[in-house]
Amino acid sequence: MKRFAIFMALGALLLVGLAVAQYRFQNTGRIDRVLTLTSQQLGLADAEGSYPLAVFIDKLDRKDASRSYSRKLSKGLVYTIEVIGEGGKGITDADLYVRDSKGWVSVRDTELSNIARVVIMPKADDTYTFTASAAAFGSAQDGFFSLVISAAAR
Repeated sequence: MKRFAIFMALGALLLVGLAVAQYRFQNTGRIDRVLTLTSQQLGLADAEGSYPLAVFIDKLDRKDASRSYSRKLSKGLVYTIEVIGEGGKGITDADLYVRDSKGWVSVRDTELSNIARVVIMPKADDTYTFTASAAAFGSAQDGFFSLVISAAAR
């Protein structure tokens, strides 16, 4: 009886291990998709004369569908902020809100697309908060995204 219990426990651990490995493999492909899309957008930014200041990669789900990041922006520079959702099974509609230090929404993109993009030129040095949110998902319960902050070259 003891051997049978040990055998069953080992079998259960093997099944759990396979499930975890499959989950990691599936997510690796999804993260690769976000990285590929982000790389393409960075290439476009470079062609426009911009350079990346920050890149955040994170995950949202239906229960926790937004994430915020803060960064100080300087007066007179032109910044492009993008949220790039993975599309497909994951984030199919990404939204972006940019708030100043007083909490006022300076600019937003709520178009129906897996890429949200805004351009801002601050009138004063200030710390801005960038909120990435998922307005819609594909068939998955979660999705990966990147938030990219770029500035125009001087």
